[in-house]
Amino acid sequence: MIGRRTLTVRVSLLALLLAAGSARAELIEVRQVAGGMECAECARRLRMDVGRLDGVDATEASWNRRILTVHFRARSRATLEELRALVRRNHFSVREADVIVRGRVGRTPSGALELAVTGSGAVYSIAAAAAATGANDALAARLAGAAADGRDITVRGRIAGDEASPGQRAATGARALWVLHVTDAG
Repeated sequence: MIGRRTLTVRVSLLALLLAAGSARAELIEVRQVAGGMECAECARRLRMDVGRLDGVDATEASWNRRILTVHFRARSRATLEELRALVRRNHFSVREADVIVRGRVGRTPSGALELAVTGSGAVYSIAAAAAATGANDALAARLAGAAADGRDITVRGRIAGDEASPGQRAATGARALWVLHVTDAG
């Protein structure tokens, strides 16, 4: 006979497995600036390495623009941190990344907004809405509404890197998400 505690543990594990199986991809698309990528062979090698990450659907690398673009499959568990580790391993510096990411907006105990990424457990503090003045209020209202409703959303934004690209403002932290656009997760 199965004890009550054992049954509870098994039910909990089953619930976690079912939730994990239905989770959507953390990352949908990443456009990562890779400082120091200055030759076609370097770009090809980085693209090939990143293409081996679990959940990667397609990769492109432009050495002359120093941008690695990665598209992810649904239910991918790959994280931005894994992607950035490969960029560093290829001897490039990690600069800002434009991301399309799905998650749930919540609030920290202090009331600040954060995005808990679906599928991976990564959490990004929402630094600010980076938009024109009128649009900034609309973005802030959408984020606050999503936090209050507890619904998943898809965010297009920017996450700083270890260093800023020339002409960019200084990095605010690799865990801060500057929101550019919000849509309901579909």
